[in-house]
Amino acid sequence: MHASILPIRLAARAAAAALCAASISLGAGKAGHAQGAGAVATAPETVVTATRIPTPVDEIAGSVRVIDAEDIERNQYRTVAEALRRQTGLSVIRSGGPGKQTSVFSRGSESNHTLVLIDGVEIGDPGAPTGATDFAHVLIQDVERIEVLYGSQGVLYGSDAIGAVINVVAKRGEGPPEGSAFVEGGSFATLNGGAGLRGRSGRFDYAIGAQSQRVGGLTARSLPDDDDGYENHTVGGKLRFAPDSGVELDGVVRYVHSYNEFDHEFDVSPSRNDRTVAEQVFTRGQVLVRSFGGRAEHRLGIAWTQHDRRNRADSSRSDYPSAKLKFDLRNDVRVVDGHVAIVGLETEREAIDPTGSYVAPKADARTDAVYVQNRIARGPFFAALGGRLDNHESFGVEPTWRAAAGYAFAETGVRIRGSYATGFKAPSLSELFASWGNPALKPEESRSWEIGFDRTFAGGRAEFGLTWFGSAIDDLIGYDGEAQKSVNIDEAEISGVEVFARAELGRGVRVGADFTYARSVDGKTGADLLRRPRRKASAEIAATPVDDLSLSVAGMYVGERAEYGGARSPAYVTARVAASWRLTGRVDLTGRIENLFDRDYEDPAGYPQPGIGAFVGLKARF
Repeated sequence: MHASILPIRLAARAAAAALCAASISLGAGKAGHAQGAGAVATAPETVVTATRIPTPVDEIAGSVRVIDAEDIERNQYRTVAEALRRQTGLSVIRSGGPGKQTSVFSRGSESNHTLVLIDGVEIGDPGAPTGATDFAHVLIQDVERIEVLYGSQGVLYGSDAIGAVINVVAKRGEGPPEGSAFVEGGSFATLNGGAGLRGRSGRFDYAIGAQSQRVGGLTARSLPDDDDGYENHTVGGKLRFAPDSGVELDGVVRYVHSYNEFDHEFDVSPSRNDRTVAEQVFTRGQVLVRSFGGRAEHRLGIAWTQHDRRNRADSSRSDYPSAKLKFDLRNDVRVVDGHVAIVGLETEREAIDPTGSYVAPKADARTDAVYVQNRIARGPFFAALGGRLDNHESFGVEPTWRAAAGYAFAETGVRIRGSYATGFKAPSLSELFASWGNPALKPEESRSWEIGFDRTFAGGRAEFGLTWFGSAIDDLIGYDGEAQKSVNIDEAEISGVEVFARAELGRGVRVGADFTYARSVDGKTGADLLRRPRRKASAEIAATPVDDLSLSVAGMYVGERAEYGGARSPAYVTARVAASWRLTGRVDLTGRIENLFDRDYEDPAGYPQPGIGAFVGLKARF
């Protein structure tokens, strides 16, 4: 099996479309070594997700996008899913309003092919039927940045990292103590709020905070007089203590409590009283020791995640508790200038213990792994080469590897890059051990490649980039109705192109645009895979017309998508406006309008999205 090849003219047309959109209009996060519509940086930005060590984006041979605190604040995002929705190569599907099931499809892959981390903690629920991460409950107020790393990344991250790795990084304390608080209200009986405190004192830094979201006025179309409420209360903290220059102790914790009401839209007699109460705990501790004058770093970490979902309906009750415990040891060694060797060991155990009407028994599985990577940065040349072995209790050993390289031409501002990698997705505990499961399942396996070209202009004040990508995924897990169990029966072929353009026009005006074409089809039938648009575009114009006023206007186009039963969801366009006015040196007045033109659309089919909504708030620093 092989990934389909796109015609060259498609890339040319995509490039022209993105450049045209940028010239007339409206940006999302930073792309490649780009600095996005928000600002053009004077120094290379550094990311961690791509190589597990701080690396300038100019020296990364894969595709990385960064959504930073400025992007989040300017657009007034309230959840991580909102911030991801406009990003190149990502399709975000929400089954209704805030709090409802939210899935992310990365570069045309399945929703369970994206690995999601918060401060290094994998937040996926082992009790989910396919192991996919639900983004519905990840609030963003305490987030410093989001790094999106595209393509198969099995070498550094193991299972799930087929389409992308999304790393959410919370704010860290620095400088003197600083507090903040915000409150916001608006359409659909919405009330958002939060407060935080962070700072540094000697060798100790800290960041603690709480945030909440309440929405009470949205409903499913089949039950127009039944509002479905949602509440989310999140608290978290991030601490670091450095007793001397060679030792650091880090700890993070995040607790989420959510309450979600929903309707079974397609039931013959839809239920009005279905609800889910969920609690999530994510925590991790790490010891970092430096040796040989800082040329070697050794990290020992332990992470614990716990999910407890309790579903309640008119006549049924089901509980879905799950947990994951993970130990990891990583050594970063700099023996030769320009090379960083990384050697890591990991072991994890995940477990579920459902009760009620659920169809999976109590089950657990262990996975052990070892990986190595060499990162190279020698003048204009940069590369990474690595391999990994995972040993899963059920299906045995799974190898993965990755090779990536690039070259930067400083005189012209041109950067070329390419990579080839493999990845895999282990069957979920439910797919293995539920009544419809199959202990003989093999892991889903991927092969992915990409070739990229980026160029900066006008001293870094403008830039353009194009990435051509493809992947093939074998042994996809599906359901065999005749055998009534999960089996490895499907395969997928994916190919596409991503284009971005950014420019700082002066006088506080920045523009940017993105375009993605992704062909995701069943490798046997050629039919489009469900809920993945072939075409998607987003654009933004941001301006600071006066010192105390910030404005942003953003739009997004999503092409038609395949749905169940051979149906097609129509394309749609949405837009939003956000503004912030500095009332005093410490208080801002914020306001935004979502779905500006009040478009009626469903994504996915059968789940109407909220109409036009207006929100006003106050934000204070102290």
